[in-house]
Amino acid sequence: MNPFELITEINKEFKSASDRACVIVASSFLDEVLKMILISYIIEDKKSDKDIFNGYGPLSTFSSKIKISYRFGLISKEEYIQLEAIRAIRNKFAHEIKDCRLDRNDLVGLIEKLRVRRELIPPDDFELPSSSGEKIEPPIIKGMEDMSPREIFESAISVITNNLSGRVFSASMNKAESPVSFKASYEPMEIFLEGFKKQISRIEELLAEGNDLLIKKKKMESKLASPSDYEHEIKDDELFEFDRDMRERDNVLISVTEYIIDQTKRSLGHSID
Repeated sequence: MNPFELITEINKEFKSASDRACVIVASSFLDEVLKMILISYIIEDKKSDKDIFNGYGPLSTFSSKIKISYRFGLISKEEYIQLEAIRAIRNKFAHEIKDCRLDRNDLVGLIEKLRVRRELIPPDDFELPSSSGEKIEPPIIKGMEDMSPREIFESAISVITNNLSGRVFSASMNKAESPVSFKASYEPMEIFLEGFKKQISRIEELLAEGNDLLIKKKKMESKLASPSDYEHEIKDDELFEFDRDMRERDNVLISVTEYIIDQTKRSLGHSID
C-alpha cells in the first residue's frame, strides 16, 4: 500500500469536486482503508468476511470500523478523533443538499479537530533527481495555520491516509492468531492461575511503591528521628490492613485453584507437575 500513490489519487478526486463530494468521497475511501486494516489484523476467514463487513454485519459501517480499530489498538487516539470528526461532517452532508460548505459556522469545531502539526503533513510531490549526485531542494511543506477549512480538510485526509497506510502494515505484522483448542478442563484454570499470579505480583509492586511513598510522607510530616519510628507509626494504616486481607484472600484462591487442577488431572490420569 503505497501512501504517496494513494494521496496522489485522492487529491485528483478533490480537484474539481464540491465540498460535499469531497467529504463523501474521502469518507468512502477511508472506510475502505479501515477495512483493509481490520482484515490485515483479524484471523483469516474469507467466508465470514462478507458476514462481518457487508449488509448488516457488525463492521459494515464507517462508525463501527473506526471504533473497533481504535479499541483493538490498530489506530491512535488522535487518528480516532480525526476519523470521528470526518464521519460527523460526512453525516451532515449526506443528509443535506444545499449549503454543504466546509466553512459553515456549525462545522468550525469539527474542522479544528482536523488540524495537525506541520511535521505530520506529507509532501504533495517529490522531485526526483535526473542523474546520480544531482541535488534536489526538499519540498515545501505548508502548515495548517493559514489554511481555509477546505484546505484543512484536504490536508487532513492526506495525513490520515499516510498514517493509515502504515497502520495496515503494522496490523498485518501483528496479525491475530486463533488460540490452540483446549484438550482438558483444567487447562483454562492453569491459564487463569498464571495470569492471576502475574496480576498479584504487579499489585504487590504497586503496594510496595505506595508503602515507600507513604513512609516518606509520614517522615516529612512528623520529622521523626529514625526510620524505625515512622515505620512503626504506619503499621496500623488502613492501606496495610487492606494489603494483608487481600493477600490472605489471594492465597486462598490460589490454593483452591491449584487443588482443583491437581484433582482434575488425577481424575483424567494426567501427570501432576
